[in-house]
Amino acid sequence: MTCKVVDFHPRDLLDIKDPMDTFKGWEEKLVGQYESDKACSYTLVGPEGEVICIFGGNMTQPQTMTCWSVLTPLVKKYSVTFHKSLKFFIEYYWKNLDLLRMQTTIDVDNERAQKQNELLGFKREALLEKFGPSGQDQYIYARLS
Repeated sequence: MTCKVVDFHPRDLLDIKDPMDTFKGWEEKLVGQYESDKACSYTLVGPEGEVICIFGGNMTQPQTMTCWSVLTPLVKKYSVTFHKSLKFFIEYYWKNLDLLRMQTTIDVDNERAQKQNELLGFKREALLEKFGPSGQDQYIYARLS
C-alpha cells in the first residue's frame, strides 16, 4: 500500500494524537475549513490508514490563498511524499485559481518548515510578533506571481 491524499473530514482530527506543531485551539478552525466554500483541505494518509498530516488553504482575499498544515510525527517518516503532496497542491491551485499570492506563517524556531517552504518557492517577508496560536513569533512567507 502507498500513501494517499484524501479530502479532509473532521474525524481525521481524532487520529492526531501527537501533533508536531501547536494544534490546541485550531480544531474549530479546521472544522470551519471543512464547512467553507472558500477553502480546500486534505489529509495525507499513510499505508495503514494513519494520518500523516492535514493541509490546505483558504481564499483570504481575491487571488490570495493562505496555506496551512497540521503535522504528525509521521511526516518525518514520509517526508518525500509529504513534500510531493504539498508541491502538487500548491501548483494545482496556483494555476487553477489564477492566484497572485499564496502565503503561510511559520514559527521562528521551525527551521525545517522554513526550508521546506523556500524549496516550494516561498520567500520570507516579515516577522509577525506574538502571532501564533500560543503567542509565539512567526514569519510570514509568500509566493508571488
